[in-house]
Amino acid sequence: MTQPNLLHSHIRRKTAVKEQVKKLRKGENRYTKSDKEVCEELNKIFQDVFTKDEGEAPVLNEEQAKLATLEDFDLTSDEVKRNLLELNVTKAVEPDRISLWILKEGAEALSAPPSMVYNRPLETGDLQESRKTANVVPMYKKGDRLEALNDRPVSLTCTPCKVMEKIVRKRLVEHQEGKNFVTLHQHGFRDDVTSI
Repeated sequence: MTQPNLLHSHIRRKTAVKEQVKKLRKGENRYTKSDKEVCEELNKIFQDVFTKDEGEAPVLNEEQAKLATLEDFDLTSDEVKRNLLELNVTKAVEPDRISLWILKEGAEALSAPPSMVYNRPLETGDLQESRKTANVVPMYKKGDRLEALNDRPVSLTCTPCKVMEKIVRKRLVEHQEGKNFVTLHQHGFRDDVTSI
């Protein structure tokens, strides 16, 4: 074997067990006693830090509104196929329980129907309830592992929705940068979307 490190790295990745939250502090000298209590404590903290979008859009003058309009927003089969081929099959199966490997391997055959399925919500502005479902898992940030505030919620949404979001985001960024809507002083949150 010429590169044993690659084999060891692969084995470590496949056999690694993610550390689960076993116990959290509920108050002074009080701790959770069961998985259910851990979930309830995390749920309470995550709800407290959640920000609800009030749906207020910025007010644009007539010239800005004309420039802001993004015409011809249909997603193409090629875009869907390209994004399906980029799927990271080592990631966890999402709430829809569709295997990422099947989506990636079947990208050619599956790219036309999804592009039609993706365009419908974009036209109507309505997304199926099943596509709005997510599994929320805690991800440790830093600090005391017994404090629920040191975990952040990560939503695992269905893969087809993530593919659609990635394509829409790319189009929006290209449009905004092409019309010079993004100031040169905006450097945060402009990196490419990581692989799904």
